[in-house]
Amino acid sequence: MPRGCSSCPTGRAAVRRPPRGTPLCRPCFLAAVEADVAALVEGAHLFHRGDTVAIGMSGGKDSTALAGILATLNTRRGWGLTLRLLAIDEGIAGYRDDSLASAVATAAALDMPLTVLSYKDLYGWSMDEVVARIGRAGNCTYCGVWRRQALERGAATLDADVLATGHNADDIAETVVMNLLRGDIGRLGRCVDVVTGTVGGGGGGGDAATAGGGCRRRGGGGGAPAAAVGAAARQRRQWRRQPVATVRRPRHQRAHWAVGAAAVAATAAVAAAATAAVAAAVVTHRRARRCQWTAALTAR
Repeated sequence: MPRGCSSCPTGRAAVRRPPRGTPLCRPCFLAAVEADVAALVEGAHLFHRGDTVAIGMSGGKDSTALAGILATLNTRRGWGLTLRLLAIDEGIAGYRDDSLASAVATAAALDMPLTVLSYKDLYGWSMDEVVARIGRAGNCTYCGVWRRQALERGAATLDADVLATGHNADDIAETVVMNLLRGDIGRLGRCVDVVTGTVGGGGGGGDAATAGGGCRRRGGGGGAPAAAVGAAARQRRQWRRQPVATVRRPRHQRAHWAVGAAAVAATAAVAAAATAAVAAAVVTHRRARRCQWTAALTAR
């Protein structure tokens, strides 16, 4: 029989909420998620009253849930935000059609304006044309880079202060593991940030490495000065020319690497704990099966 809800006396549990597996009924589950999102937004000061927020809308479950919960909390908690939906059409025949239709339906249901930008309009190429020219090898690289830049250019077109994108726990775990396997300590330290930064605080380029973040705030200056960008590029080239043993990065970057190393250690600890838990579960399962077999033989 299903267990009762742990938050209300009359509810019937419909889901076990991670990470503790707390049984919750549907209304209590939705209320708990909304409370967590509100606490995160307000605690991290993700938005300010009067901000225009562009919500990346793919038409899938993550972006739809993000749009719905922001619309609900904006009204309920009086955040005073202007919410707009932004969808990107990659130009892949038979791939984006259904999700764009879902995005249109979501916009109508939430009464939000929807803007659709295409790769063809932004870059002069659709993904089908790119694949026809270069083949299938490496086409995901083009699409990933173009999509992130298209979202940022779309947000700039909408004069948005913040670009919000929805991610689930699997997305974040995949990003952490990918950067861990690459040994990319810098990105590993940034990939779980709630707010991802832009290069020099500007609104144009952005750090595409921080794909795990949910919000990106545009700077007021409209982009980093060219001199600062050039100086950073020259410094990176100088580091590449030096032997590894003689490279000594500035203190703030050494601290950042320390944070990244701590993140690696924490990830390794989590992986070890997960492996131990799986091994224990397998052993327990085998013991239970052995007991069942023993009982069956004894009965015979």
